Amino acid sequence: MAGLTVLALLADTTAMAQETPPSPVGPTSLGTGGLAPPGGQVRDSGAVLLPRGPVLDEIVDGSVELPSSGGARQADSASQQPTTSGQLVPVRLRTASGRGTTVAGRSRPLFDRQGIRTGSFLFLPTVTANVGATSNIFKQPDGSGDAFGEIGATAALRSDLTRHAIDADLAVNSRTYLDNSSEDAVTYAGRIGGRYDISRGDSLSFDVRREHQLIDRGAVGEVLLTREPIRYDFTGVAVGARNTMGRLVVSLDGQIGRFDYKSAETVDGLRLDQDFRDFNFYEARVDVGYTTGAATVFGSIGGELRRFDGDPLINRDSDVVEVIAGIRGETNALWRGQIGIGYLRGQFKDPNVDAISGVALDVSVEYLATELTTFRLGARRRLQNVGSAISAASLVTEVSAGVDHELLRNLIVSGGVGYQFADFIAADGSSDRAVADVTARYLMNQRWRLNANVGVSRRENRQGLIGDFQEVRGTIGVNYGI
Repeated sequence: MAGLTVLALLADTTAMAQETPPSPVGPTSLGTGGLAPPGGQVRDSGAVLLPRGPVLDEIVDGSVELPSSGGARQADSASQQPTTSGQLVPVRLRTASGRGTTVAGRSRPLFDRQGIRTGSFLFLPTVTANVGATSNIFKQPDGSGDAFGEIGATAALRSDLTRHAIDADLAVNSRTYLDNSSEDAVTYAGRIGGRYDISRGDSLSFDVRREHQLIDRGAVGEVLLTREPIRYDFTGVAVGARNTMGRLVVSLDGQIGRFDYKSAETVDGLRLDQDFRDFNFYEARVDVGYTTGAATVFGSIGGELRRFDGDPLINRDSDVVEVIAGIRGETNALWRGQIGIGYLRGQFKDPNVDAISGVALDVSVEYLATELTTFRLGARRRLQNVGSAISAASLVTEVSAGVDHELLRNLIVSGGVGYQFADFIAADGSSDRAVADVTARYLMNQRWRLNANVGVSRRENRQGLIGDFQEVRGTIGVNYGI
């Protein structure tokens, strides 16, 4: 679904990387918990596309990842250019190999999962178990470490019809810490989406989802220390329409949704009301693309309205407009993805909060350096909700870079670095975070995979009560799927 300022689609470093151009920046659920290189890490060949969900306003800490409704706004985090925004991306089993495909997207017949065929549907279940450790569980200047274990399961249902499509996904993850039970959490997400093909190149699509997540304590928008991580529920409905007229493709997308944050407690046991963060959002975007060969020149304009439930300190309601133009698709045999630049403006309802404006960025590209090495680069600018009651929002700039290398046909090593800067609006302060991580994935056979990840992160905070912190985090685990 076409998002606006908050569409930095998130990629999971323990999930497998996307086949098509990936999301610019996102969190690592098992690594640093912060930024991830575009596309995250390698995911097993033959599986379905698994980018991050629709409008995701927070940096989440949890390994629940679901497919997005796809589209031009996605690089996903996530995202699937050059498909048109709002269109559901059906399952694609990879058959290509060699210089024309990325390391993450390459077919590996001896290791690709086959799924369970049921008529016109393909069922793909997986179970993952990990153990790990962190040097700074509370993301504090003098934070202590802890070890944890987690188990997760996903189930994906993909249609394989000549026309039309309907897909469904469910993901659940449970994490338990050795010494700090306050950080234990169960997160889940579910979605169903579909596409109705009116004619060749013309279609309608929809996507409905529900998620229960927790926010990463080290996110640049978090400024208060709580006894437990802050949790929230997300509910969203997206619809899209696509019309093809020769080389010209026009898409119209809309989405409505709600973020509902759960109250927390301070370390002293006082109730910390989070109702000031609850809001509904309404989005719409028009995207026009003209195809010349394998590349598409595009322009898009979108608007988003955020309406908060109420806040005694500041009116956080805002209207945002984003205009982006650029190129997407394959500029040549080695470069693919999207490069977009434009204008971003946010107008706030509070008369004491000035409007903000500036350059808008939406970049997500891959470079196929060799048959065995793929480089990734991403950048995004957006407005993001924050955990401060005296700030209307934050203007976030994100950049990331990564590489996937195939050491062996069944051993892929990925590395990435990312940087995120948040400038708080209507409050004197800012926050930045830098991360780096390395992931190795070993494909034992068509059903079993081993994975390991180690990451470091550092944040400097110049607003709120949370100080600077550093963290080293690592995991090792096994994944079983059919």
